[in-house]
Amino acid sequence: MYVLDTNVVSEIRKPASKIDANVKAWIENHYLSDLYITALTVFEVEIGVRRMLRKDQQQGQKLEKWYRHQLLPMFDGRILPLDSRSAQVSAAFQVPDPRPERDCFIAAIAVNHRMKLVTRNEKDFHAIDVSLINPWKISDA
Repeated sequence: MYVLDTNVVSEIRKPASKIDANVKAWIENHYLSDLYITALTVFEVEIGVRRMLRKDQQQGQKLEKWYRHQLLPMFDGRILPLDSRSAQVSAAFQVPDPRPERDCFIAAIAVNHRMKLVTRNEKDFHAIDVSLINPWKISDA
C-alpha cells in the first residue's frame, strides 16, 4: 500500500502524453486500490484550486472540475485522515530538529498506516524515518 504525495497527484493530473514516463509506468504497475492520498493532499489541492480561481477563473474552473469530479471520486474511501496517532508521530519527527509540518504530517500518516510514501521530494523527508519511493527515478519505477 502506498501514500501518494501531492507532487505525484499533480503529475498524474497532466495529459497522458506529458506525464513523466517513469511515473506513468509506476502508476500503471500498481492497483488503484493500493494507492491512497492524505487529508493533507486534499488540503494542498484545495488551496491550489482556490488560488487559481482568484488568479485565472477559467484555469481555476478546470482545476476545480478535475479536483471535484476526478480526484476526490478516484480516491473515495482511500483518503487517510490526520488522526491523533498520526499527530503524535508527526510531533516526534519535529524533535530535535523542527521540520516542515505538512511533510511531517504526510510522513506520519504513511508511517501510522504502515505504507510507503511515494514522492519526488526525497530531500523533504530525508531525516524522517519513512519508507520512500521516488517514481521519477528509474531504479524505483
